[in-house]
Amino acid sequence: MLADADELTGTWLLQAWELEPDDAAPRHPFGAEATGTLVYAADGWMHTAVARAGRQPTTAGALRRAPDAEVAEIARSYFSYGGRWWRDAGHVVHEVTIALDPNMVGSTQRRRVTRHSDELELSADEVVDGQRRRHRLRWRRADTVNDQGSER
Repeated sequence: MLADADELTGTWLLQAWELEPDDAAPRHPFGAEATGTLVYAADGWMHTAVARAGRQPTTAGALRRAPDAEVAEIARSYFSYGGRWWRDAGHVVHEVTIALDPNMVGSTQRRRVTRHSDELELSADEVVDGQRRRHRLRWRRADTVNDQGSER
């Protein structure tokens, strides 16, 4: 880890996840009210989870007993991964060791970092079907947000 990793260490709460395609208006992949956490531990491990707001419990009372259609919807409305992390020249790098999406395991996720006091923005570009789009996730330090999600 580089010396400036300390500025990221801690727990962050999602404020917004915006997807900005080159050819369309920005949108919110999990809705404007998505919730999420991002934890950077001092020992070089990280974990993040994001969920669409208003997810419903299964009719079976437990995910492992739920009908396939409910399981599919639950999986589509939740994003999570964890692994090692470090800073590198204005970026944070996540080396994924566990993820809801098994296709992510073993991947390296590189995010641009922008800091403003207690706010953090992570962004990355990707190309899908020949079209570039930018993911922009804004986070706020957890210890600056009250239980209702407002600033303390």
